[in-house]
Amino acid sequence: MACHPRLAEEYVRILLSYIREDGNFLEYEPLRRGALWGIGRLAQIYPEMLIELDAAKYIRPYLEDNNESSRELSALALRMLGDGTDH
Repeated sequence: MACHPRLAEEYVRILLSYIREDGNFLEYEPLRRGALWGIGRLAQIYPEMLIELDAAKYIRPYLEDNNESSRELSALALRMLGDGTDH
């Protein structure tokens, strides 16, 4: 998705849904971390897509996750989106 804007446009909502409890939430933590990584990668290239979808509000809860990797990946994604949350 980060390498192809049309794929990003098509699938960004699905990617976000994997970390949303009201979406296609991935209960298996390693897969959820992969989704957070993907969101962070996409945020590096197309932050405007994620900002438009208010992705930061779905990422922020992971700053308090029990898993250190999830916290780090969410912080990275938020930085890429220019979110001012300091944790």
